[in-house]
Order: sequence, then C-alpha cells, then structure tokens
Amino acid sequence: MAIPAVLFGAVGYTADWNQTSYGHPTLQDDDLGLTLPLVFFHMTPLAVSFIGLGAVSAAVMSSTDSFILSSSTMFACNVFAVIFQAVTKRMSTPGWTPYRDSSSRSARCRCSSRSAPC
Repeated sequence: MAIPAVLFGAVGYTADWNQTSYGHPTLQDDDLGLTLPLVFFHMTPLAVSFIGLGAVSAAVMSSTDSFILSSSTMFACNVFAVIFQAVTKRMSTPGWTPYRDSSSRSARCRCSSRSAPC
C-alpha cells in the first residue's frame, strides 16, 4: 500500500521540473509536503490527476470520519455509560417515580413498588 506513495515521491524528487509548468528546477522547500499533489497535477493527464487527487481527499475524509466515530464511541463508553448507570440505579429504588408529585394518581404514574397504589 505504501509502494505507490514511495514511487510518486521518487518521481517528484528525481523529476526535471523545468519541463513542467511548475516553474522551478527542483521542488521548493515550502512545497516538499505537497509532492504527491504536485506530481499528480504537473505530470499526469487531467483525468488521472482528477481521480488521484479525489482518492487522496477521500482517504483523508475517511480517516477523519473514523477519528470522529471512535472519539464519540469512547465518549459514550466512558462518560455516558457512567451517567446512565447512575440514573438507572436511582430508577430501580422502590417507590421511585419520574414525577415530582408522587401523590398524583394519573394514568401515567409509574411505581416500582407493586404494593403502593398508583
């Protein structure tokens, strides 16, 4: 999987950039991190450049998506699970009702104690 990236880096390092529209004989220090997009843009046909840069951006978006998904999963496991357990323990106590006025006899009344009339 790393072989194509290494090949594109080698092509960018050994290329004669004067024969392209880049405008400099070698890659500038500021552009060393952009070797792959520059090789795609200046040394491949437009269709290959479009598909290659689209694939690179899709890989970046996929990595970002998996980072967000894993961080939200860790949040759910470490924070929400603790809060949910604390709430469910409180709900399992006898006589608990979700309403402030426990004397109401409405049809929505929930009592965990079967002996107490609702």
